[in-house]
Amino acid sequence: MALSCLLRGSVSVCKVQPGLGIASRMSPISTFAYDKLTAVQKRNSSELLKKLSPPAQRVSLTDALRPFTTTSVKHSMGSDHGRMWSLEKYLSASMVVVAPLAVAFPNILFDLIFAIATTMHVHWGVEAVVVDYVRPIIFGKFIPKLSVMLVYVYSILLLFGLLNLTFRGKGIGNSVQHFWSI
Repeated sequence: MALSCLLRGSVSVCKVQPGLGIASRMSPISTFAYDKLTAVQKRNSSELLKKLSPPAQRVSLTDALRPFTTTSVKHSMGSDHGRMWSLEKYLSASMVVVAPLAVAFPNILFDLIFAIATTMHVHWGVEAVVVDYVRPIIFGKFIPKLSVMLVYVYSILLLFGLLNLTFRGKGIGNSVQHFWSI
């Protein structure tokens, strides 16, 4: 309903109903009062703006393009996020080669590479989802920290499970081949 009011260009006749949280049309009487009020406000604001505006000044290009921020910048963070992003992408691209090698040529070396690469890939992916969607502004301070801790526990258990399958079982490649033969 609010979108239709905006798209029709009738913003001046839309109001928000506080109890419902939606926009609806105003009655003609309230629309008339609203139009009068906005006309008075526009006239008063333009007069006030003329009185308060200083004379025109020349602004240098460097002052006009000076960077600004509305939040405090954390300069203490020493990590290079661009490099981490590149490493994640390289690992994802290498999984295209590592996964088929581990299945096509089952041996302990390819199983270990596959176990470590898969654990890193899954950890970074799940951690990114948790950090993006379990935010302190929504869930408070405790639940996001607990969620990230649970991601680390999950990643450790995944790595131990894959290493256990590699050293005590048939191996990851042989297990996948056995599963496909069923």
